[in-house]
Amino acid sequence: MQRNAIRFLLFYISNTNNLHRFLEHFIEYGLESYNCTVQFGAVNSVTYLFVREELKAENLSLLIGALAELLVNAHRQNRHILYPTYTALERLHSLIGTRRFVDAIQHKQNELFQNKINENIFVLYENLRKRAPS
Repeated sequence: MQRNAIRFLLFYISNTNNLHRFLEHFIEYGLESYNCTVQFGAVNSVTYLFVREELKAENLSLLIGALAELLVNAHRQNRHILYPTYTALERLHSLIGTRRFVDAIQHKQNELFQNKINENIFVLYENLRKRAPS
């Protein structure tokens, strides 16, 4: 079932005229879900859904920001989703490049600082990157 759902989403992403709207719904009903199973499935699916080179030109900062916030929350309390979240961010990093990735992370970092969350996302990401198996 999960494989079929990913195939359907890949098809939808390929044929949609409004990727931003898809990302909003994916984040709201997947990454921000209160159901841990749904959230875990959404995080794991990112590495399969965002593989096409055509997506390199798209604005994925909304998705990167949501994953970055999830990374901070996973580091604080939901450890079971920490590595899958890192893996999803790593996939997007490799897709869009360092400059755009860092810009998206810094934008989210500024937003979190305004909300009194003083966790440094990029330092957390880089620490996980150093410890991750190659």
